[in-house]
Amino acid sequence: MSVVFVMILLRLGLYVVRADYPSVNVLACLMVSLVLC
Repeated sequence: MSVVFVMILLRLGLYVVRADYPSVNVLACLMVSLVLC
């Protein structure tokens, strides 16, 4: 898991938050699963 990839996901997450707030929960689950894997 590269730091750059995480930063990109976080930036995409910020756009998702602005567009559709409920999507934050899904994004958080994806982030946790990726980090644990």
